[in-house]
Amino acid sequence: MFIFIPIGIIFILLGIFQSLKEHHIFVEKEIGKFRSEQDKNHTDYKAQVEAVLLASGIDSKRQFETLKEECAARVRQHRDSISKVDDNMFKAFVWVPLGFLIASVFDYSKTVSQAHIILLLFVSPIVFMCIRAVKGIYSLMHEHKKDVYLLDVINELDYGSTLWAD
Repeated sequence: MFIFIPIGIIFILLGIFQSLKEHHIFVEKEIGKFRSEQDKNHTDYKAQVEAVLLASGIDSKRQFETLKEECAARVRQHRDSISKVDDNMFKAFVWVPLGFLIASVFDYSKTVSQAHIILLLFVSPIVFMCIRAVKGIYSLMHEHKKDVYLLDVINELDYGSTLWAD
């Protein structure tokens, strides 16, 4: 019997929140204005990008595709080099201490204490994450971020533009 009281309270609260949501949170007129403003900003943005591309001498579909391929190749090259470094760092900071811990379990001479290895296992991922954060910040400040942004813009323009439609 007592289980029906909380369930009843939940249904009453759901009904109250549903009516509040319908009348006070979602105002169709405001949502329509917001969407039309977003559509206008997006259209203006695409027009500006197209104007920059035309001013830069990219006036054919072939030149546009060449720019897209070059930009994708630069981004891919950077990501591949970063992934190799990340793999090596992960091996050095996680797998090597883990291997030492496993080896110390079977080593009877106890040259290195297990407590030190366990501490290293806890500290190594923190160091790994700090290095990744510094690399991420460096990447944001470096020209790689410009390449990624340019590739995003090109892909969006390629998807939604009729500038070079055949």
